[in-house]
Amino acid sequence: MEQHATTRRTALSAVARVSVGAIGWASLSAPVSSSRSRWQHPMPATIPDGWGRFTENLIPIAKPGLFFRAKPQQSSVYLGDGVGLTAAHNGPPVDAFDIRHVQSPIQSDRPNADLLLYRIESPPDAPSLEIASTTPLPGDPLVHAGLGRHRAPPARFAPGLYRCPCTPQESISVPGSFCSPLFTFEALPFASEVPIVECNDGDSGGMVLGWDSRNRTWQLVGILAYRSFEAVSVPERPRVITCAIDITHPAIREQIMNYIAHAPSVRG
Repeated sequence: MEQHATTRRTALSAVARVSVGAIGWASLSAPVSSSRSRWQHPMPATIPDGWGRFTENLIPIAKPGLFFRAKPQQSSVYLGDGVGLTAAHNGPPVDAFDIRHVQSPIQSDRPNADLLLYRIESPPDAPSLEIASTTPLPGDPLVHAGLGRHRAPPARFAPGLYRCPCTPQESISVPGSFCSPLFTFEALPFASEVPIVECNDGDSGGMVLGWDSRNRTWQLVGILAYRSFEAVSVPERPRVITCAIDITHPAIREQIMNYIAHAPSVRG
């Protein structure tokens, strides 16, 4: 998210033109619950409950420096078993060890995806987060979360709809993607009177949770990578599109699962 905004917006506009479009909210099968987390405004009724148990899995990467406002924190995701995952362009937290880049499955001459795995000795009190093995379908409900400076605590977790996967050619064309497999999703308003929560500086490395309707549970499907942009200017309902790294891709998911399973015996 530290790339030049104009360059990035131009590249992402090209990605959005290939969208397959999102299915309407009415087609979503979602249980509605009156119990909601303190983290958010009331979610739309089409967003299933249960994602709130993972609010502590969103963890910060503090940037060193004297002036905090000039060097805001970035976002990261705690997977469980002492393992964290973030966007590689963030860099790891200062207390990380066993740091490892995730290899890209897209282009051999640009080997790294924009993903970084690491371990921490003092993990948060958070549950293990399951990584989805299948890509969401267009119109599936999502919850995206980041720690950017523009996000007050109630809006750190926000609703969205899966939009479309990006082709390898589109992924390569996005500046700084390190050839990550990417997908786009549409950010949604909490309610008519609440603005859409867009992604911006500091949200890189945050989580995108997807709803598994068969098992009726939330799983990690992506990592936030690029700032939002408005695809179509419609006064009644602006369509805000965001890019995320697809970690359901078999080659990506396998590397993450192998990393979690093979912890080093000692730090160093």
